[in-house]
Amino acid sequence: PHGVTPDPSGRFLLAPDMGADRMFVHAIDAPSALQGRMAEALAFPAGSGPRLVRFRPDGRFAYLLTELSAQVFVLRVNDPGHLEQVQVLALDPPDHEGEPSAAAFAMSADGRHLYASNRRTNAIHTFAIDPISGLLDPVQTIASGGARPWCAALSPDGTFVLVCNQAS
Repeated sequence: PHGVTPDPSGRFLLAPDMGADRMFVHAIDAPSALQGRMAEALAFPAGSGPRLVRFRPDGRFAYLLTELSAQVFVLRVNDPGHLEQVQVLALDPPDHEGEPSAAAFAMSADGRHLYASNRRTNAIHTFAIDPISGLLDPVQTIASGGARPWCAALSPDGTFVLVCNQAS
């Protein structure tokens, strides 16, 4: 797993596992203890490499970034701990040359925009999030300002996307 993310209910911990091509959902028994059982394991396409997950502030949708296929999966939260895939978007067009590679994932505090880094094209993709359906609409793709954008975060006031490039 690259990282773990608690769900907004505080009852589950989501662990995208790049090597297993799954996202494991673990139940939290107490404020700091994992239960011995796994609530759910969501499978993703072989070789996709689930990397990071982010939730909308209202907790109704989760967004998963895959590293090896450079895709964003939109997941509807049907009940806490139970997710259903509703959309998949590739960061690159199908005919783009080279190996896909995505790394960073950030969401605006108001849950209206999602940002993903694309290491193959050295770009940051911006998506608008529909407030009702949770679906993504590509808005903008801009240069990351360097080579292989590895990490991205929003400034505290939300006016800047800060990017760390791995190879420059």
